[in-house]
Amino acid sequence: MCQQSLKRSMLARGRRGGQTPAAALGALFSVALGTLLATSPVLASECKGLEQEACQANEACTWVDSYERKDGRVVRGYCRLRGGRQPAAAES
Repeated sequence: MCQQSLKRSMLARGRRGGQTPAAALGALFSVALGTLLATSPVLASECKGLEQEACQANEACTWVDSYERKDGRVVRGYCRLRGGRQPAAAES
């Protein structure tokens, strides 16, 4: 089969480069949603990036000291949100 007829047959079946328009739209939607969620301020912790003193002053945060992993890599100390259950919001 010649290359031109193969292209025509692929276009006639609604395919271009092996993807249907619905599959391409789904992939685009997935990338857009992933980007939106990854950059959402809701997901960012109020403790992330705080220095040790500021972290220890904030009751919602806890400081994790630096440590060495099994593979020898040293992880610098960092601030994170305290673990445990968050108190339930009061019902009005």
